[in-house]
Amino acid sequence: MLRLSPRELEILTLRAEGWNTEEIGRKLQLSPFSVRVFTRNIMIKVAAHLGIEVTERPDEDLNP
Repeated sequence: MLRLSPRELEILTLRAEGWNTEEIGRKLQLSPFSVRVFTRNIMIKVAAHLGIEVTERPDEDLNP
């Protein structure tokens, strides 16, 4: 079973709704860096649940 924290679920929901890092940070009073870390951790947990390996993407939204 995939287990995400309440904060991770909140961020995942906002990401699914199309919110970007800065918008999520403002709404949840988090730094953009913290939002990126939560997003990365969500990706790692989902990948582990699915049995796939995660590699870093050169996506400017996910990198500091």
